[in-house]
Amino acid sequence: MKQAFSVLIPMFNKKYAFIALILIVSVFGISSCNYFETENPAAVYLTVDSVSFNQALSPSLTDQRIEDIYVYADGRLLGGYQIPFTIPITDLSKRRISLLAGIYADGIRDARVQYPFFATIDSTFTWEVGKQYKMRPVFKYVSFLSSPLKFSENFERSISLLDTFESAGANIRLKRHTNSTLPAGETTFLEVASDTNVAVLLQVASEGELPNIDRSRPTYLEFQFQSNFDMIVGLLVKQPGSEQWIPSYNLFLRPAANWRKVYCTLDDELAAAPAGSKYKIFFRSAHGGTDSTYYRLDNVRLMTYN
Repeated sequence: MKQAFSVLIPMFNKKYAFIALILIVSVFGISSCNYFETENPAAVYLTVDSVSFNQALSPSLTDQRIEDIYVYADGRLLGGYQIPFTIPITDLSKRRISLLAGIYADGIRDARVQYPFFATIDSTFTWEVGKQYKMRPVFKYVSFLSSPLKFSENFERSISLLDTFESAGANIRLKRHTNSTLPAGETTFLEVASDTNVAVLLQVASEGELPNIDRSRPTYLEFQFQSNFDMIVGLLVKQPGSEQWIPSYNLFLRPAANWRKVYCTLDDELAAAPAGSKYKIFFRSAHGGTDSTYYRLDNVRLMTYN
């Protein structure tokens, strides 16, 4: 190498000799990194290329949208990964692999969380160095999910979202799905719409008060929706001693031409309400009187623990 530099340097002035020296050192440095970089010889590789959901209670309960998998080895978190993925496991003394399902809270991609109502999947392996292991997890709800659900409506036999105060002039009706790929038994959904030239508040809420909810534990609202206008989702709260239902919400949904699955967190709304408050679920949009406005709902259910 000394001879190489002694030949190069006289060919350039000092400025270019310095640049050439840096380039040569960089090339040799990169080459040496690639030369010595090898795969970990004591690793195995875990692959998850797909997930599914199985729930015998009702076909409509299979409409899940699992985005991520959180991988634990003997109780230690290795990381959260978007499906599909392949990861190395280097500590082969850890044989129990646990998978937890992750979702987008409130439909926000940056709010990636482990969904507390899906059961953990555990598998124990006897590792063989260098081998690839595949898992195709089938998730289900946890056994201590509140059952029957405190609120559940798939609009197949009845409508529980019938409290329509403040929505005079809205057209509220059941309509038939035309998508043949929906689960067996999925035929109808709720549409709330207005096509008049008068401003209308398109609001529906659960009829009657919801059963008692443990505010210290996670609570989510699962639902599917379509809309051509902005929507608000949350709780109507009646505080002790009051007869007024006050909206409490932090979820705003943009229009969606295709059906979207949403997991709406209600923990903040419940925590902000005084103890002893009563609740209703509500959905709201506004019709300005110039265009036809609608939103559609299906498979609405309140998720809490026993």
